[in-house]
Amino acid sequence: MKAILIATDFSHGATHAVNFGYKFALQIKANIVLCNAVTAPAEIPRAELAVWPMDGYQSLLQTGIADLDQLKSDLENLNVPTDSRPLLSYINEKGTIHPLVESRLST
Repeated sequence: MKAILIATDFSHGATHAVNFGYKFALQIKANIVLCNAVTAPAEIPRAELAVWPMDGYQSLLQTGIADLDQLKSDLENLNVPTDSRPLLSYINEKGTIHPLVESRLST
């Protein structure tokens, strides 16, 4: 089965991309994998000025899961015939998007 991986940071533009990807997946009968890469300020250049709490990653991962659950639910509640709906799953992991996607493509 075909699958479309759609990266999101939950911004307004990313939400449009997810909606577009969903409509495209309906047309080509593909499943969808939503992807959120959690990056700490410490991994961003010039981040030495940022204050980062000890449980920062865990908090961001939990928030990402909640946001992905909501996004998945929103897509599942669209007015689409049940037999046409793509299977929706997601990835929410620590790291940057390129290595995260690359590791998923190699499996």
